Amino acid sequence: MILVETYAVLARNVLIVSTPWVDELLKLLFVWIVFVGSALAFQNDELISLTLFEDVSLGRSLAVVLVLSAAWQGGPSAGAVLGIPV
Repeated sequence: MILVETYAVLARNVLIVSTPWVDELLKLLFVWIVFVGSALAFQNDELISLTLFEDVSLGRSLAVVLVLSAAWQGGPSAGAVLGIPV
């Protein structure tokens, strides 16, 4: 990621060349780094556990919150330059 961003800065300021694909590529790389890091943390049982809703709410309201959060899904969107779904 650092190399890609360094290339973009040098291309923009030194070579006077536009690199519109860099922003989307960096977002995609960041998402994949988060995915890989989350998978490694899950594998090693190092994920953070937030139990605020479980501690505060009763059984029925907790079930409603969990069902509503599981039912919500955002639609996929494609990047403007690369066309890769993000």
